[in-house]
Amino acid sequence: MWNRLILQYAQVAVANSAHLLGKFHQYRMDPDHSVMAHINRLRLMADELKSVNSPISEETLIVRILQTLPPSYRSFLSAWDSVPRADQTIANLTGRLVTEELRAKTHGVADPADVAFFASHPSRIQQQQMIQQHHSEANPARSRGCILLSTVQFAK
Repeated sequence: MWNRLILQYAQVAVANSAHLLGKFHQYRMDPDHSVMAHINRLRLMADELKSVNSPISEETLIVRILQTLPPSYRSFLSAWDSVPRADQTIANLTGRLVTEELRAKTHGVADPADVAFFASHPSRIQQQQMIQQHHSEANPARSRGCILLSTVQFAK
Protein backbone atom coordinates (compact mmCIF):
# COMPACT_ATOMS: atom_id res chain seq x y z
CA MET A 1 0.00 0.00 0.00
CA TRP A 2 2.77 2.41 0.96
CA ASN A 3 4.59 1.77 -2.34
CA ARG A 4 1.39 2.50 -4.29
CA LEU A 5 1.02 5.84 -2.49
CA ILE A 6 4.63 6.75 -3.21
CA LEU A 7 4.22 5.81 -6.87
CA GLN A 8 0.98 7.77 -7.17
CA TYR A 9 2.53 10.84 -5.52
CA ALA A 10 5.50 10.63 -7.90
CA GLN A 11 3.17 10.51 -10.93
CA VAL A 12 1.17 13.50 -9.67
CA ALA A 13 4.37 15.44 -8.95
CA VAL A 14 5.64 14.82 -12.49
CA ALA A 15 2.31 15.97 -13.96
CA ASN A 16 2.29 19.06 -11.72
CA SER A 17 5.88 19.80 -12.64
CA ALA A 18 5.12 19.65 -16.36
CA HIS A 19 2.04 21.83 -15.94
CA LEU A 20 3.86 24.41 -13.81
CA LEU A 21 6.85 24.48 -16.14
CA GLY A 22 4.58 25.12 -19.12
CA LYS A 23 2.80 27.87 -17.20
CA PHE A 24 6.16 29.44 -16.30
CA HIS A 25 7.36 29.51 -19.91
CA GLN A 26 4.04 30.74 -21.32
CA TYR A 27 3.53 33.53 -18.79
CA ARG A 28 3.35 37.08 -20.15
CA MET A 29 3.35 40.32 -18.22
CA ASP A 30 -0.16 41.42 -17.29
CA PRO A 31 -0.77 45.02 -18.42
CA ASP A 32 -2.39 45.76 -15.05
CA HIS A 33 0.71 44.67 -13.11
CA SER A 34 3.61 46.78 -11.99
CA VAL A 35 7.12 45.52 -12.62
CA MET A 36 7.32 44.42 -8.99
CA ALA A 37 4.08 42.41 -9.29
CA HIS A 38 5.39 40.88 -12.51
CA ILE A 39 8.64 39.80 -10.88
CA ASN A 40 6.81 38.45 -7.83
CA ARG A 41 4.47 36.41 -10.04
CA LEU A 42 7.40 34.76 -11.81
CA ARG A 43 9.19 34.19 -8.49
CA LEU A 44 6.06 32.53 -7.12
CA MET A 45 5.97 30.22 -10.14
CA ALA A 46 9.65 29.38 -9.56
CA ASP A 47 8.88 28.59 -5.92
CA GLU A 48 6.01 26.33 -6.97
CA LEU A 49 8.36 24.48 -9.33
CA LYS A 50 10.91 24.12 -6.55
CA SER A 51 8.24 22.59 -4.31
CA VAL A 52 7.65 19.80 -6.87
CA ASN A 53 11.40 19.14 -7.24
CA SER A 54 11.81 21.07 -10.51
CA PRO A 55 13.81 24.08 -9.38
CA ILE A 56 14.46 26.98 -11.72
CA SER A 57 17.92 28.55 -11.53
CA GLU A 58 18.24 32.24 -10.71
CA GLU A 59 19.73 32.81 -14.16
CA THR A 60 16.71 31.18 -15.84
CA LEU A 61 14.36 33.29 -13.72
CA ILE A 62 16.23 36.47 -14.67
CA VAL A 63 16.10 35.56 -18.36
CA ARG A 64 12.36 34.88 -18.12
CA ILE A 65 11.72 38.20 -16.37
CA LEU A 66 13.67 40.06 -19.06
CA GLN A 67 11.98 38.18 -21.92
CA THR A 68 8.51 39.10 -20.70
CA LEU A 69 9.04 42.84 -20.33
CA PRO A 70 7.23 45.19 -22.72
CA PRO A 71 9.15 46.83 -25.60
CA SER A 72 9.63 50.11 -23.70
CA TYR A 73 12.31 48.30 -21.67
CA ARG A 74 14.55 47.71 -24.73
CA SER A 75 17.11 50.25 -23.54
CA PHE A 76 17.04 48.68 -20.09
CA LEU A 77 17.89 45.31 -21.64
CA SER A 78 20.96 46.82 -23.31
CA ALA A 79 22.03 48.41 -20.03
CA TRP A 80 21.50 45.11 -18.19
CA ASP A 81 23.82 43.35 -20.65
CA SER A 82 26.61 45.70 -19.55
CA VAL A 83 26.21 44.76 -15.86
CA PRO A 84 29.02 42.41 -14.74
CA ARG A 85 27.87 38.80 -14.55
CA ALA A 86 28.51 38.63 -10.79
CA ASP A 87 26.11 41.57 -10.26
CA GLN A 88 23.30 40.10 -12.35
CA THR A 89 21.17 38.96 -9.42
CA ILE A 90 17.42 38.99 -8.82
CA ALA A 91 17.81 41.66 -6.14
CA ASN A 92 19.85 43.91 -8.43
CA LEU A 93 17.48 43.33 -11.36
CA THR A 94 14.43 44.09 -9.23
CA GLY A 95 15.87 47.35 -7.93
CA ARG A 96 16.90 48.52 -11.38
CA LEU A 97 13.56 47.60 -12.97
CA VAL A 98 11.58 49.41 -10.27
CA THR A 99 13.75 52.50 -10.81
CA GLU A 100 13.23 52.25 -14.57
CA GLU A 101 9.47 51.95 -14.10
CA LEU A 102 9.43 55.05 -11.86
CA ARG A 103 11.38 57.00 -14.49
CA ALA A 104 8.94 55.94 -17.20
CA LYS A 105 5.96 56.98 -15.07
CA THR A 106 7.59 60.35 -14.37
CA HIS A 107 7.82 61.06 -18.11
CA GLY A 108 4.24 59.87 -18.61
CA VAL A 109 4.64 59.06 -22.30
CA ALA A 110 3.29 55.68 -23.37
CA ASP A 111 5.41 53.77 -25.85
CA PRO A 112 3.25 52.81 -28.87
CA ALA A 113 5.06 49.46 -28.98
CA ASP A 114 3.82 48.76 -25.44
CA VAL A 115 0.24 49.40 -26.52
CA ALA A 116 0.61 46.74 -29.20
CA PHE A 117 2.42 44.39 -26.80
CA PHE A 118 -0.33 44.57 -24.20
CA ALA A 119 -3.07 44.37 -26.84
CA SER A 120 -1.87 40.84 -27.49
CA HIS A 121 -1.91 40.16 -23.71
CA PRO A 122 -5.34 41.33 -22.54
CA SER A 123 -5.91 42.16 -18.89
CA ARG A 124 -8.35 40.19 -16.75
CA ILE A 125 -11.00 42.91 -17.14
CA GLN A 126 -10.64 42.80 -20.93
CA GLN A 127 -10.82 38.99 -20.86
CA GLN A 128 -14.00 39.10 -18.73
CA GLN A 129 -15.56 41.60 -21.13
CA MET A 130 -14.69 39.39 -24.12
CA ILE A 131 -16.21 36.34 -22.37
CA GLN A 132 -19.37 38.26 -21.50
CA GLN A 133 -19.63 39.54 -25.06
CA HIS A 134 -19.24 36.00 -26.38
CA HIS A 135 -21.96 34.71 -24.02
CA SER A 136 -24.37 37.50 -24.95
CA GLU A 137 -23.83 36.84 -28.67
CA ALA A 138 -24.33 33.11 -28.17
CA ASN A 139 -27.53 33.59 -26.13
CA PRO A 140 -29.22 36.95 -26.82
CA ALA A 141 -32.03 36.21 -24.34
CA ARG A 142 -29.52 36.24 -21.46
CA SER A 143 -27.49 39.25 -22.60
CA ARG A 144 -29.25 41.66 -20.22
CA GLY A 145 -28.47 39.40 -17.27
CA CYS A 146 -24.80 39.22 -18.21
CA ILE A 147 -24.54 42.98 -18.52
CA LEU A 148 -26.37 43.52 -15.25
CA LEU A 149 -24.19 40.93 -13.52
CA SER A 150 -20.98 42.48 -14.84
CA THR A 151 -22.13 45.93 -13.73
CA VAL A 152 -22.86 44.65 -10.24
CA GLN A 153 -19.48 42.87 -10.06
CA PHE A 154 -17.50 45.93 -11.15
CA ALA A 155 -19.50 48.23 -8.87
CA LYS A 156 -18.25 46.36 -5.77
